[in-house]
Amino acid sequence: MLGKLKNDPWGSFENFINDSDVEKFVGKNFNKYKETWTKIYEKNNSHKRMKNKAWHEKTFGMSFSWLAFLLWFGWFGYRKMFKGFILTSAILFSVLIFEIISGIDLGTGPYTAAFLSIAIYAKSIYLDHTIKKLAEIKSMAPQDKEFFIHKHGGTSLLNLFAYTIYFLGSFSLFLFITYQIALATGIGANFWDLN
Repeated sequence: MLGKLKNDPWGSFENFINDSDVEKFVGKNFNKYKETWTKIYEKNNSHKRMKNKAWHEKTFGMSFSWLAFLLWFGWFGYRKMFKGFILTSAILFSVLIFEIISGIDLGTGPYTAAFLSIAIYAKSIYLDHTIKKLAEIKSMAPQDKEFFIHKHGGTSLLNLFAYTIYFLGSFSLFLFITYQIALATGIGANFWDLN
């Protein structure tokens, strides 16, 4: 998932996971994440097909997160991952646009799959985010590092609520607009049962 790092300041998973900046970045649940990330890395590292890969290419795997499952979009906000929020929102809006335009009802399948995928891969997604963000700070001055870690790391209840409200507001506006388009043009009328 991560691919090649342009600059690998750690050189190994062990150096990364034991870096004090990683603990500061993750925050209060660091030991749980450390345990999960280590299991994922060790499992991937034991596969023959992964032997020639860099350590940071061996960090993607499954580990269910109830918090990500229950909070979904809010979880991305809680962990300060704006790109993940935008990507999953775009995917779900794309599925909904397809349903509206095509008139094909996909049911709850795609949405359930998205919820489960996020929950199953949440800890790996967060590890990827952590590696990328912390690779940026290795050449910074100590005071700049601390500010960066505070701004991009840890958790934020405010972001949890903000991302959730933003998504629900965007989703409501999207539905309102598509309903108005269906009324005016007939596009998506099947979706809204306007026929």
